[in-house]
Amino acid sequence: MRAYLPMLLLFLASGASPQHESEIRRPWNGCGSPELHNRAAPSLGPAHLLRFDCLPLPPTPFTSSPPIISPDGEQFLVHQYARGLFVGSLDNDAIAHIFPFDPTFVQFGGISFTGSTFLYQWASDSRFVWGAKQETGKGHFAAGPLTPVLLSPNGLEQSLPPLLARAGPLDGLIWIGGDGLALAKFGTNGSYYKPEHSDPDPMLAFVDFKRGKVLQRISLNNFPKAVSAFGHPMVPLTIATVRLPDGRPRAVLQWPSGFSLVWTHGSRPREITLPKLPFMTNIALAPGGRKLLISYPVQTVVAVCEDETPCPPPRIVTAKYAELVDIETGKTLWERTGTSNHFGSGLEPAISPNGRYALAGIPEQNGHTIGLISMSDGRVLQTVPSIWSSWTYDFTDNRHFYVSGGSFVASYEIGDR
Repeated sequence: MRAYLPMLLLFLASGASPQHESEIRRPWNGCGSPELHNRAAPSLGPAHLLRFDCLPLPPTPFTSSPPIISPDGEQFLVHQYARGLFVGSLDNDAIAHIFPFDPTFVQFGGISFTGSTFLYQWASDSRFVWGAKQETGKGHFAAGPLTPVLLSPNGLEQSLPPLLARAGPLDGLIWIGGDGLALAKFGTNGSYYKPEHSDPDPMLAFVDFKRGKVLQRISLNNFPKAVSAFGHPMVPLTIATVRLPDGRPRAVLQWPSGFSLVWTHGSRPREITLPKLPFMTNIALAPGGRKLLISYPVQTVVAVCEDETPCPPPRIVTAKYAELVDIETGKTLWERTGTSNHFGSGLEPAISPNGRYALAGIPEQNGHTIGLISMSDGRVLQTVPSIWSSWTYDFTDNRHFYVSGGSFVASYEIGDR
């Protein structure tokens, strides 16, 4: 550990100093036409389209993450199955480096390659990427644990000290902010290894990879309600994390039964009262760690017809799509409803670092759009189009956010109000 820290400090110092974009350099960079740029224009409101980028990514028939943008708004990363991690610059429309990482556990859980459960995360100063690599075998089954690494856009790779637990191998990470804190799971994914192994004591832990230390751990066996529908201990799919103003990590977790916990570093997890969340519901914690933003899937109900009988038309659904809850009292602070005749699901909501704004999917008659929402009262201040079938969105700072999908990135700026 003593030899590791100077190497880490030297690695961190080798990156370029961060700089946020301050001007528009070709508003439809790499696209050759303003057509897509115009399609990404938002409705009337406080934000305007700053730039639209088309990235030089190779086409792939396999899964690919939407582009994830760095906090300085200048760089991107994309993971493609069987190819690896692409890191590049929006400024010069180029891929700087491809890391040949194709881990089995590229997601902490769930079925989406978007949101905070993605394995790769930009550092808060945009100089490097937190992530992991993993040995895989035939059929893309895991052949070893996740091995954490620090990656520089210029191709430098620094191995981080492996964290060991008696529960088993490191099977997943949720990065909490961009400074090396994470929620980790150990000994949970034995059936995805070849050869398979049992997981008799699955464990969650807060970890600090910058210091190479496990901060606190809990065994899921100690929580009888933390089980699957079949009664087996399981890591929940519904998770939100945040770094509190005092620097401690916090997590909110809910299991399929509706059993919910809040866990803050230095304290024992405690049960809280939350609405029982349907499958594919996504949540995010506000910066203070007390308010939980819930994004519900609102989608049309369709029939499955296997004969020649005409199928009935989809049933239009009107339902709640967003709700803000105080986790200490269980009280709903505000909620919003919408109507959809479109089949789809919501994404993990995003909240600006100052807690003033949120981004969440809004169901509409012609599909789904993204709403810029006031966190104080839930008002939809503005809508932004979704630009690809697999897309994501996030804030890069208090005034800038992006929407990305495929090889497209639309960047927006919120004006003074």
